[in-house]
Amino acid sequence: MTEERKNAVDFSSPYYTTSQAVVAVEGGVAADATSVADLAGAAVGVTVGTTSYDVAVEALGEDNVQVFNSVADVVAALNAGQIDAFVTDLPGAFYSAAVEVENGVIVGQFAGSEGGDEFAFVLPKDSANTEAVTAAVDTLAGDGTLEALETEWLSEAVDVPVLN
Repeated sequence: MTEERKNAVDFSSPYYTTSQAVVAVEGGVAADATSVADLAGAAVGVTVGTTSYDVAVEALGEDNVQVFNSVADVVAALNAGQIDAFVTDLPGAFYSAAVEVENGVIVGQFAGSEGGDEFAFVLPKDSANTEAVTAAVDTLAGDGTLEALETEWLSEAVDVPVLN
């Protein structure tokens, strides 16, 4: 969800906000990091203009990240050994570690979802259903259903450690 996208479509209330995660190659320099401090000295890649960039710069410092034009470029850099790890949103990290990176591993995730991408239902601009879909999402958030689903399927089931 962005303000620019809201000019073209309607969004419901957000139902999930991603955390940011670190992907590395098993056995690599960054693979065994258990804290943000453990990533000091590692070459960490990010994609320009993303929430991953913002979180990585805040956590690691601007001088400690290498910036790439696209996620594909970041993945290619890791596969080529040009960087030791990269930061991406947690759902993307699962895909990258399993499919795009040979011997990929999710090292961990940054604490909290501040600065993460918000997932919401997308509807046509000025849709008659936007209000009803938003109300449904708000109800699920208010009664704890969304939190319970996130805990069951995105926290407990995947067991990605938090990098403190």
